[in-house]
Amino acid sequence: MAELARLWRVGRSQRPAKGGQAQNRMNEHWVYVIRSTKTNYTYTGITNNVERRLKEHRKGYNKITRPYAPFHLLLTEKYPDRKSAREREKFLKSGQGRKFLSKYK
Repeated sequence: MAELARLWRVGRSQRPAKGGQAQNRMNEHWVYVIRSTKTNYTYTGITNNVERRLKEHRKGYNKITRPYAPFHLLLTEKYPDRKSAREREKFLKSGQGRKFLSKYK
């Protein structure tokens, strides 16, 4: 009986998650870049919901960006997982990435 229970648990954990496409959308991440309309301040971040995150920045929920509001969206890029989005975010925060973003002014 214990062996059967163990096999059931193993088989159950290997099943795909319900909702297929919804699960894939949850894994999608966006790299976004916003620029202050008052100053030349640029912020680069990662999120799984760009609209929500932009609202948070505009309402001043983020301590770092609050003094620079209001913002406009410069760039959004979609990635299949957080790891690849994080790599792109790191690039955009580097010297070459800032040079790349300078063409979006």
